[in-house]
Amino acid sequence: EHRDILEMILKSNEFQTDTAVSGQEALKKLGKSNYHLVLSDLKMPEMSGLELLDEIKKAYPEQDVIIVTGYGTVKNAVDAMKRGAFSYFIKGHDPDELLMDIEKIMRLSDLKFKSDALLDSNASEFMMESKNPKFQESLRIIKSAANSNANILLL
Repeated sequence: EHRDILEMILKSNEFQTDTAVSGQEALKKLGKSNYHLVLSDLKMPEMSGLELLDEIKKAYPEQDVIIVTGYGTVKNAVDAMKRGAFSYFIKGHDPDELLMDIEKIMRLSDLKFKSDALLDSNASEFMMESKNPKFQESLRIIKSAANSNANILLL
């Protein structure tokens, strides 16, 4: 019943929605289509929302998930966030809170897309040059380190 209410709220705010009646069905849908966001109830038969969150993050680490529940405890919220949920929404609270979180996800997704596009466009270009041999050696090291995930402190 609450799934239907959330769907109506989202559609009335011009979001496209798709629903699943179980965690297993949600995982199947995620395997077939891309979604910007998953809203999952915490308490579900067969697979809890936290178990679904774990499975989603294992298979789709970048997928945004908001846990929705009528059982709002600090422990549940902290657990959901530690497992990778973007946020935690308590049923009965103002739906505008949920809509604000969805807007945040959209803005962050847009920024990530723009950032990735900028990085891709500059991937083959290196913007620093020098005639100084010592600085050229530093630039050579920087170029080789740029392809790693290492943290580097330049002094």
